[in-house]
Amino acid sequence: MNIEYRLYPYPVLTYFSDDYVNSTFTSSLKTEKKQENILFQLKAETNDEKLLELIKEEKAEYLFHIECPATSYRNIIKSKSGFENMEISSSMLDHKVSVCFFIVAKGEIPEYRNKNFN
Repeated sequence: MNIEYRLYPYPVLTYFSDDYVNSTFTSSLKTEKKQENILFQLKAETNDEKLLELIKEEKAEYLFHIECPATSYRNIIKSKSGFENMEISSSMLDHKVSVCFFIVAKGEIPEYRNKNFN
């Protein structure tokens, strides 16, 4: 995974930011070679009640970004559950592959508030 200290719009729920308190966002990735393909097992989850509510209301969603700079391969997988499997031909990937996990708003959310903001 390629999560870096970058400037993101406030608020960001991540291990290197204190924008949220009493909330977590975790992610995991497993890969498996299946003949000529690579299977990516993607998982992301949060315990933040307001974010879970937004996902349930389809105002936000989990998003997985897979990128291989060597081949210019890029793909975004959207998810309501936070669990997705994605098979990619190994010919599309070479050397380093970056996978980033997010929860993103699907549109404008006016006056968004969360009791867990710092």
